[in-house]
Order: sequence, then structure tokens, then C-alpha cells
Amino acid sequence: MPIRRFIISVILLVLLLFGVSLIISLWIPLIQAMKITFGTFTVIVLPGISWTWVFYEKREIDFIERIIISIALSIAFIPLLLYILKKLKMEMSLFTILIAIGISFISGIAVLFIKKLQKNGH
Repeated sequence: MPIRRFIISVILLVLLLFGVSLIISLWIPLIQAMKITFGTFTVIVLPGISWTWVFYEKREIDFIERIIISIALSIAFIPLLLYILKKLKMEMSLFTILIAIGISFISGIAVLFIKKLQKNGH
């Protein structure tokens, strides 16, 4: 049942983002509105959301608090990772930014997975 709930949540999130894109498309072209909406979500919310699950248990904070903390963590992590990647002589491009977002998101999931394994005694 949890996987079904996850799939439904992802579908609802995509529909919500698409709805926001449609509203924004009243002023700008739809493709540009979709880039803005989905890009903002990818850069501002996605990197920190996995870390909120690391720092807070499921029932510790509610959905709105999780999103706000996720935004704060994303704003903290992504510039730091981009700075480190720049010091490693990587050129700043869309690819580099996507690498930073991926590193942040996947490392949060990995830490959460390790934390769950330790909690279960494996």
C-alpha cells in the first residue's frame, strides 16, 4: 500500500505543478511557464526534501513545515555544493547545477536509508 500512496502523491504533485504552469501561462507561453514552475520546484524544494526526512521523523513536523524547511535546506546546500564544484574546476553550467541537485537529493536518501538500516538493527 505505501508504494501506491507514493505513486498517487507523485501524480498529484505533477498535476499541481502543471496547474500552476497553466495559471502562469496566462501571462507567458505555456512551455516557458512549465520550465519556470518545474525548474523552481527542482531547484528550491527537491534537494532539501530528502534531508527533512533525515532530520525529522514522519510525525514530528507537518507538511507545510517540511516544505519550508526543505526550501531553507535547498537554499543552503545548493550554493555550497556549487562552490565546491567550482573549486574542483568544474565549469558552471546547467549540467553542473543538476549534478549539485542530484548530489544533494541522493545523499539525503542514502543517509536516510543508512539511518533506517541502523534503526532496524541490520
